[in-house]
Amino acid sequence: MKRAAVLLLAGVAGLAACDEPEQKQIPAPATPVVTSTAAPVELKAGEVVLDFPADEADVKRCEIFRGRAALPADKTILIGVRNKDNGNPERYFGLVTDWEYPKDLATWTGPQWFGDKDSAAGQSFRVEILIIDLKLATKLNKETKVDGWHSRENPQGTTVAAHVDLNRVKGSGPADCS
Repeated sequence: MKRAAVLLLAGVAGLAACDEPEQKQIPAPATPVVTSTAAPVELKAGEVVLDFPADEADVKRCEIFRGRAALPADKTILIGVRNKDNGNPERYFGLVTDWEYPKDLATWTGPQWFGDKDSAAGQSFRVEILIIDLKLATKLNKETKVDGWHSRENPQGTTVAAHVDLNRVKGSGPADCS
C-alpha cells in the first residue's frame, strides 16, 4: 500500500513539474476513414448519379466508372467520351455493365477508355453519363458492333445525367478494364 502511495505521489509530482503535457504525434491513416453512419440519400425515380471519378481527376488508359441509379424498366445508362484536345469532334460510347437490366443498376459500373496505350497522355476528356431508351440502346449497340459506337452528337433522346472533365496520365488503369 505504501509503495502505491509513493508511486502515486511521484506521478503527481512529475506532472506538476511539467509546464505543458507531452503531445504525441498520431500518424494519419493510410486510407480515409469513413465516420458517417448516415444512410445514403435515396435517389428520385429516373435519377442517375456518378460517384467516381471526380471532376478534374487523373485517369489512365482505362477507368471503371461507378454510380447509382433509380431507372424505370425502359431506360439504361450509356457512357460517352470526347477528347477535348485532339480536334476530333467524335464522341465514343459504351454501355455500363448489365445495361440490359435497368432494375439491377441501383449501383452500376462501366469501363471507359482514353486513347491507345499512352498516346493520349496529357490530354483532357469530357465524359457524359447518359440516360438512354433501352430499345434504342439495344438497336444502336447491335448496329455498331463492327465499327464501334461513335458519333458527333449524343444519340437522339438521351439525357445527360452527369458529366466530368478528366485528365489523361500515363498508365494502363485498373485490372478490371481487361
